[in-house]
Amino acid sequence: MNKLEVANVYKSFRKNEVLKDINFKANTGILGILGNHGSGKTVLMNLISGLTKPTQGKVLINGLDTVDNSIQVKERVGYLPQDFSLYDELNAYEMLGYIGKLNKMGTRQQIDDRIDEVLEWVNLKGAAYRKVGSYSLGMRRRLGIALVMIKDPDIILVDEPTTGLDPLEQIRFRALLAALGERKLILLSTHHVDDIAAICDQLIFLKNKTVDFCGTPNQWLGGIQSRIAETVIRDRNQLSELAREYKVISMKQVESGVHVRLILRSTEPYFPYTLVNTELEDALVYYS
Repeated sequence: MNKLEVANVYKSFRKNEVLKDINFKANTGILGILGNHGSGKTVLMNLISGLTKPTQGKVLINGLDTVDNSIQVKERVGYLPQDFSLYDELNAYEMLGYIGKLNKMGTRQQIDDRIDEVLEWVNLKGAAYRKVGSYSLGMRRRLGIALVMIKDPDIILVDEPTTGLDPLEQIRFRALLAALGERKLILLSTHHVDDIAAICDQLIFLKNKTVDFCGTPNQWLGGIQSRIAETVIRDRNQLSELAREYKVISMKQVESGVHVRLILRSTEPYFPYTLVNTELEDALVYYS
């Protein structure tokens, strides 16, 4: 049985259709949900978490319909949105203890043992008794994961996990998710291809309100092999012409001119170029 199955799902708000005919299955590991702003990533996460109902179709968690079995499903799914609130006057131990009591997770000792376990997981044990208001953004994000993990869900949804984090905290947070993905299903919604490249086993790309691609990151890249090139343009007047005729991925000033990374067309270019290895950022530009 799949941990997650999304079957023929449509979602509309009044007459505004935001998702159509969404289909995919997932098990243990990390599934990245990639798409541009407005592609429906957050709506899809809300559907999977049970926060909203599909207009049509079914979302199944361990074989249970999220609409017909909402209470059981919410016990098995943890959701960390991009923006979430914490009680700044409390410490991490107090916050986790409150969640443990609220969910009737056992005796005081059992709850304390579970708190110690999740704080160890997210590397916050040394800051467990500091007020949350003193935490950095990265620490707050890790506490958010601890609050999700306290119930030991089968599926964890994380929306835009590294937005606003400094580079070191991004590395720490990705490492935390990668470790969790060894025994749980992690759904990671993002528009940052670095998150996908770093830790995701599978990838879904949302475009035009539906699933444009579902597979591994390498399979996604395979569709544009031998299409990514780099060149140096010395004549600045040629840059605007190049941008009109090709999908440009990046431009960078170098000593000899402007270094351009772009997607080749089917016809042979009129300028000298070098084929380069394909990266996820290239695929995002190509398929968007």
